Amino acid sequence: MGSAIQVGAVYSVARSKGFGVVRVLAYKPQLNTIFARVYEARFEERKRGDEISERARDPDVMLKELGMGVGVLPVTLRVFQYWQPEYMFSKEINDEEKKNLEESGGIEDVSPWDDLVYP
Repeated sequence: MGSAIQVGAVYSVARSKGFGVVRVLAYKPQLNTIFARVYEARFEERKRGDEISERARDPDVMLKELGMGVGVLPVTLRVFQYWQPEYMFSKEINDEEKKNLEESGGIEDVSPWDDLVYP
């Protein structure tokens, strides 16, 4: 992965079959934890950021069009890198995503997933 982890960034990731999309809702490097929203949609080919219209980049639209896989999945940096993320674009975290983070138990006291499997 060529760039630093960005909160609010959307990444194309490898899945067991094809590719998917995840969004970074929070990143705590001191805890070695990335809090990712995993969307349900799967694609045969990797999506690129320039293929996504400005309207489709809205977090609410993404949720509606891509479907919720996992609302907040805390993973280690090792796992995130295993997913072969490629940066697509970034948008500010919205209120629904902030609420989802809070409802997941917060981001300070967590044991991130460290199994090398695809989302």
